Amino acid sequence: MGYATTSPAQATLPPLEDFPLKPLEWSKWSVGLLVGLYHPSLETLNHILSDNRIGILQDPNFLLPGNPDFPSTRRNIVAPDIFGLAEVGIEVNLEINPKYSFSIAGSQWAGESRAEDSATIFTRSNQPPSIVPRDARYHVTIKQLWWGLRYHLFNEPGVKKVYFNIGIIGISHADFTMDALERVITNNNLSFDSVSVTEASGYGFTTRFGAGGEYYFQKWLSVGANVNYVVGKISTLKVTRFFASGFAEPPPAPPDSLPPDPTIHIPEPAKTPVPGDSITYVPVTTIGAADVLQGTPQDLALDLDGFDVTFYIQFHF
Repeated sequence: MGYATTSPAQATLPPLEDFPLKPLEWSKWSVGLLVGLYHPSLETLNHILSDNRIGILQDPNFLLPGNPDFPSTRRNIVAPDIFGLAEVGIEVNLEINPKYSFSIAGSQWAGESRAEDSATIFTRSNQPPSIVPRDARYHVTIKQLWWGLRYHLFNEPGVKKVYFNIGIIGISHADFTMDALERVITNNNLSFDSVSVTEASGYGFTTRFGAGGEYYFQKWLSVGANVNYVVGKISTLKVTRFFASGFAEPPPAPPDSLPPDPTIHIPEPAKTPVPGDSITYVPVTTIGAADVLQGTPQDLALDLDGFDVTFYIQFHF
C-alpha cells in the first residue's frame, strides 16, 4: 500500500499579498486633540433673556422680593444673547478599511450672558428700601459625546484624506447656572454682597453631519479640520441646587394697592426652587403688589442646533 507524497514545491503557500485584506489586518488607531468654535442657537433662552415680560420662575433675579418700585418687569433683567467660548475635546478614531472609520469624540463648550442694573430691595423689613447695584449672570456648559462614522471620499494613506462625517449617536449634557449679585451699602457705610444662585442640569440626544479633511506631516502625526452642523435639544432642565438671597420681604402692602375687585384671584407666581423642579418660564405681569402669571409655565429647552467648526492634531498608532 502506497502513500501520497507532496514535494516541497507543491507545499509552498501563495504570497501573503495575494490574500484578500481583512478588516483587522487594516485597522489603524489614532487619538486627536480638538479645539474649535461651536454656535448653538439657544433660541428659546436668548428670546427670554431679551424680553423682560417673560420670567424664568426659578431665576434668582425674578425671585428677589418684589415691591411697587421693583415689579416683575424690572426683576426680569434684560440680558444679551449667550456668548460662546472656545470648544475643546478629544477624539479616538478607528480606521477599519480605506473607505470607512469609526470615531468616538467628547467635547465641552461654555457660554454666558451678563447684565447690570440697579435693584430696589429691603435689607430689613422695618427699614426703607435701598437702591443697590445688581449683576446678573446666565452660564451654560454643554458636554457632548459622539459615536460617529466617516466615509472617505479620498484617502491616500499616510498623506491626506477627505471625508464625510456623520454623528450616528450623540448625547449632550448641559449645566445651567443663574446668578444674582447685589452690592449693598448700609447707612453706616458698611458694605456686603448678597448672592443668590440656581443651578440646573439636563440631558438630550443629538446628531450631526458634515465634512472634513486631514493632512499628514509624518506617518504618526497629522492635522485636520471638521465643519459639522449639530441638530438636537435638551428638552428639560432640573434644579440641582438653589441658594436664596436672604433679603427681607417688603412690608405688607396697603389695601388700596390690591386689585379693587376682591373676587379676582391672584395666584402665587413661583415658589422656592428645590432639587428636581423643572426650569420653567411664562409671561408675568405685576398687578398692585402681586405678580400674575399670563399663561401656563413651559419647560425651558436648550436648542443645540448650530454649526461646529473644529481643528485637531492627530496621533496615529
